[in-house]
Amino acid sequence: MKKFLTITAIVLVVVCLMGVLAACGSTKGLSFKKAKISIDHTAPATFTSANVAEITALAGKDVVSTNGMLIVVSKLNNESVTVRTLYNMETDTVLATDTTDQIRLYSKGNNSYYLRVKNNALTGLYDTVLYNSKGEEIKYVSASGEEKTIYSSAEIPAVENVSGDVVFFADNFFRVPRKGNTVERIGRQSGLVEFNYNFTTSNDNYYYQIDNGAGRAYIFDKKLNLVTTYFAHGDYDNLNINVLESGDLLVQTTTELMDEAKDYTYISNGKKYLLKTYVVDAKKGKETEKKFKYVVGGLIAITKDSAVKFNGDNVALIFPIEDDRLLNGANDAMTVSLSNNLKVKGRLDQMIDNQLPGTFPDTINNYLLLSTPLGAKLVTTSGKVIGDFACDNGSFNEKMFTLNGKLYDFNLKPLFDYEAEGYALAGWMNYSVILSKNVDGNLIYYRFDSSMTAPKALSSATTTFTRIGKYLYSLRTDGTYTYYNEKDEVVTGLPTATNINQSLGNSEKECFLYRATIEGTAHYYRIAK
Repeated sequence: MKKFLTITAIVLVVVCLMGVLAACGSTKGLSFKKAKISIDHTAPATFTSANVAEITALAGKDVVSTNGMLIVVSKLNNESVTVRTLYNMETDTVLATDTTDQIRLYSKGNNSYYLRVKNNALTGLYDTVLYNSKGEEIKYVSASGEEKTIYSSAEIPAVENVSGDVVFFADNFFRVPRKGNTVERIGRQSGLVEFNYNFTTSNDNYYYQIDNGAGRAYIFDKKLNLVTTYFAHGDYDNLNINVLESGDLLVQTTTELMDEAKDYTYISNGKKYLLKTYVVDAKKGKETEKKFKYVVGGLIAITKDSAVKFNGDNVALIFPIEDDRLLNGANDAMTVSLSNNLKVKGRLDQMIDNQLPGTFPDTINNYLLLSTPLGAKLVTTSGKVIGDFACDNGSFNEKMFTLNGKLYDFNLKPLFDYEAEGYALAGWMNYSVILSKNVDGNLIYYRFDSSMTAPKALSSATTTFTRIGKYLYSLRTDGTYTYYNEKDEVVTGLPTATNINQSLGNSEKECFLYRATIEGTAHYYRIAK
């Protein structure tokens, strides 16, 4: 698992909002407890590269499209006949090879599925079949209620990604579960709602279609039954709907008032505004007004699979209202832990003093990386500053980082002063680093990890080092390539007369596909743990 990243993909929305408002300083007159943060850390894995085999079914073909699990390849352009081959890299199986069918590949995350389309000469229609990544046909229900696999139409139907786990095909919805690849039909298109085939968001219990401009939201259960229809009522100028961790809706409306208005919530830029805040029950649609003296600029529900955990329900970007004034300046934006009943429980963007307001922590190994006017700080999840951390992007791995020509572990223990010893940094592996040094006119490559006291020479001859991936590297001597894993074991089964390059990888399954062009012909090699 990559350890230098923003908290989750959704947090990036909050980060972007905060980035616009970020500046040095802190909000005065407000007191929040610091929210507790923890990190799920996965120890670095070693890759033995014990299983190497050439995929002969792909030889001589070009990759047309890739997506982490399946690839579609065709013959080279100088061939008169195009052959489409669908290959599942993880299971090492060819799912389909055909010269007449149109094979179209779709994916969403780790879920993959594809269409095979053939023109029916008798009917003049396209016969289309939908498959999951195992090559199993997916059934759909026709207008008459009959379960079918072949969909006949004058147009080739598209597979629409409705959400992270639902696809739409032939007027039906199919779910691809997070684990496994068996796709199940969960319902037909509802006649009650005009679908745009793309839910705004989803969670473990519901799917949502939210239209802030129209002031409405539709909530569906996991069978795509319409559960709640919400329409904002009354007069308002702006409306914002967010989904809480509980599944309920957080709704805020803002209305500009006349100058003489007595009943207002705040003044901003000399104008008076009325702010209304509601929580809408996802199951029953009941709307409850809440007293909430903040304007919500962005909100995310905390996910269970995030690398960084908070002791709260939601992360929210908020702007406070004090003395009837909305504080919306550069120093006023706050990222907080927000409960489902709208209780602000702690600041998340102020782990330490002088941290830049509006910035959100990155994670690296077991630490947080926070930005300050004096540079980046490596900090524990409880807010204790370990020290300065000014590593450049790409100058670290799971075990160590480099700073000013020296290697350190994540306890800030110096490991090796490679520049002082005449070494240069050549590349990073999964948990070690490759160094180079000129010895008697020869460029020698070395590997170093945190358990060593000195670098280990990889070759005594003049060589060329190539990092192919974080688990695999090669050394070239007199035109011959030798491939090694990170244990410095020779990986056999790969071509030695030509270099290879990584075409496709599945980091979760530790399965990689490499391509080598030998005498003008493409060859593919599968390497799996």
